[in-house]
Amino acid sequence: MLQLLHIENIAVIERADIELDKGLTVLSGETGAGKSIVIDSIGALLGKRVSRDLVRSGAQKGFVSAVFTDLPRALRELLDELALSGDEPDTLYVQRQISADGKSTCRVNMKPASAAVLRQLAPYLIDIHGQNDGQKLLDEAHHIEYLDGYAGCAEILERYRPKYQALVTLRREITALETGEQERLQRIDMLTFHKEEIEQAALKPDEDEALAQRKAYFDHAGKIAGALEQARMALSGDDEIAGACELLDQAPSRACAKYPTPLTAWPSRQRKYVCWRQTCATAWQVRGTIWTFLRQSARWSSSAWMKSIV
Repeated sequence: MLQLLHIENIAVIERADIELDKGLTVLSGETGAGKSIVIDSIGALLGKRVSRDLVRSGAQKGFVSAVFTDLPRALRELLDELALSGDEPDTLYVQRQISADGKSTCRVNMKPASAAVLRQLAPYLIDIHGQNDGQKLLDEAHHIEYLDGYAGCAEILERYRPKYQALVTLRREITALETGEQERLQRIDMLTFHKEEIEQAALKPDEDEALAQRKAYFDHAGKIAGALEQARMALSGDDEIAGACELLDQAPSRACAKYPTPLTAWPSRQRKYVCWRQTCATAWQVRGTIWTFLRQSARWSSSAWMKSIV
């Protein structure tokens, strides 16, 4: 039963306290007196959606609270289930604060709650009879209660409920045990799979360092390839610039063209020519060595690159 309703900064009502008692209470007044505001305030306590327009103009927040007494047993059990029971088992305190920005906070027996919780409690608190405003009559969840009440099954239900609750608890425990066993088996399968993968990898000591070195090499593969290409260009040249190999090939003919006079008549030039021939021969050997190195480097780079891809 609703015993006290407190309204503060809701619509045109700045502050109002309505005390109710057993029996019939009638609120009357002319249009605009605030009768519908009382119903809207009760609706806010029942978990209905509220808007910022409900807050009184100029106020930062509106506040509605109510005190209910003579609670039915089903409501007390629901409060125990939701951990919202208060110090007074037969009294319920409900509060809702609405901010000017449209947000709201709810409390049940001084404990934080949500609007959804208020909607759960609403059918046990108040029935609003109006245009499709029935709280319990149209709720299918309560139809079985009407049927049991009409059939007079109260005593049978009293004996049945504790046994049914014990059955539900037992089923939950069985489900938890089965779920725990399934999780244990799944973890064993996962660990076994990882163990087999590690064994198949055949890891070796310090292998990570070798792999890190190979990774560093391939990270710089572009630079290495660029350097090799520059070396190849320096040796072979291109269509516009002659390379070192081509210049070495031209060296003997250029030397002969530079010293056309017989060597016997020019001892000093003969010595120069011999030194030049020796220099050309040495350069030719260097050319062959460099070419061999470049070919091996290219083959090694290509092989290493293919292995890294595989």
